[in-house]
Amino acid sequence: MSIYTFYPIVERLLLIVLAIQLIRHTLKSKNPFIPDFEIQLFATVCILNHIGFLLFEANDFTFLFYHTTAPIALILGIIRYTNLKPPITIALVSASSFLLILIENYYIIIGLYYIALYLTIRKSLRLLEKRNSELQKSPLYVALSLDLLASMIILVLRNTEYNWDQSNLLNYMYIASLIIFTTTLILLNVKFRRFFTD
Repeated sequence: MSIYTFYPIVERLLLIVLAIQLIRHTLKSKNPFIPDFEIQLFATVCILNHIGFLLFEANDFTFLFYHTTAPIALILGIIRYTNLKPPITIALVSASSFLLILIENYYIIIGLYYIALYLTIRKSLRLLEKRNSELQKSPLYVALSLDLLASMIILVLRNTEYNWDQSNLLNYMYIASLIIFTTTLILLNVKFRRFFTD
């Protein structure tokens, strides 16, 4: 079994477990939104992206959905102010993502990736200075940064005129991105209770 056939199985299992944890938390908790709301948003985006690919297969909309929604979700989740409630944040993420899909401006999307990368790295570094329970959240933000970087590279490579089908570089990048995406999903599942119980 090659990595190309093994990865979709692992990804689907990890996303199912993550979806079950999110649904269980939402149904049991008095406040379904966590303080680190960007993690909840990002996990939801990953699950919706996978469902979109299952239902509609690979097309421009499903490709752009993740690339517009993931950076916006992390940006708005991290920098949201106290008066910006989670439902408003969700509405802003949805509207912004839909608008970016309609506009399809890759410069704006890549700019959002850079902002999201900066914010996730900054949050990871700030968590390193905190107490033990907060310190344990830092690796997930590092994984999110790597996930964003790999996704941004995929977006850029897709829009070049070069024939990447014959390229060994693309194969290596694809395998590296699969490892990064799997690691991020594993950390989301493992660190789930750390974010949702504190």
